[in-house]
Amino acid sequence: MLKGDKLVRYGIIDLGSNTIRTVVYETEGRDFKKLFTERSFTGILNYIEEGILRPDGIEAIRQTVGRMAQLCQMLGCADIHAFATASLRGVKNAQEVCDSLAQTGTQLRLLSGEEEAACDFAGLMAADLPADGIGFDLGGGSCQIFRYASRELTSSVSLPIGSLALYNRFVRGILPTQKQRKEIRRFVRSELLAARIAEGKQFDRIFAIGGTARAAAKLHRALTGQSRPVEGYPLTVEQLEELCKLMTALDMHGLRLIERVAPERITTLVPGILAIRTICRVLDAEQIQVVKNGVREGYLCRYLLR
Repeated sequence: MLKGDKLVRYGIIDLGSNTIRTVVYETEGRDFKKLFTERSFTGILNYIEEGILRPDGIEAIRQTVGRMAQLCQMLGCADIHAFATASLRGVKNAQEVCDSLAQTGTQLRLLSGEEEAACDFAGLMAADLPADGIGFDLGGGSCQIFRYASRELTSSVSLPIGSLALYNRFVRGILPTQKQRKEIRRFVRSELLAARIAEGKQFDRIFAIGGTARAAAKLHRALTGQSRPVEGYPLTVEQLEELCKLMTALDMHGLRLIERVAPERITTLVPGILAIRTICRVLDAEQIQVVKNGVREGYLCRYLLR
């Protein structure tokens, strides 16, 4: 569709540490709806050695993004935007990825931690939530935690406590052992305290963005037989802790359950839930509420729907 039309379609390609995801949105003014979504479990972090993305990783990104850009074009997108977050933020040769994608006609934007948190916040506000609160986006490589008041972003921090990063750093098997779970909690807590995220007004409920939070909700829903939607799903700190204990205790049965509800997160879900539980503990929050909108919707609202 042309930009002069009332309805405009945008393609957003998000290069995450674990997955590359494309969403096509149809917009009218500042209103939008999803028309199409596609994802590829590329695992960019697994191609990084000593801060450098290997050539086969660059090629995997080029092929995946190229295919997704073609899909966006076929669906009539007026513009296609690609961005990367923690997946490439600290990579020494990130410019090589940008140059490789530019040769295929796709411009890649590298979001800083501050910009990513601002997009997370914009996505949260598009979900029509309370005017004051705390939100976080736990991805594969990092976690953005932000505070807002009167629907204005007041502070944010980006920390290296993503679910895939935690798995790669601490876990040797498929599921973390009891010792490894303690190490994950200790590391996450130290990062949170060093960032002084507990300073400021406290809230009983904080808002959770990202695939780990959604997968945790799906897992809890499967275990309890609930049918409520993932959007708005509440999880208490105690329920998060029980999920981790149960998945470890069930061993192969737990793995099969994770494989059924979130197969792409079979190794990263438990480390991610441990991180979320620790965030709640440090912030003295009693529960999380899962939010559907996230960084992609925020990018759309912040940069395109002006």
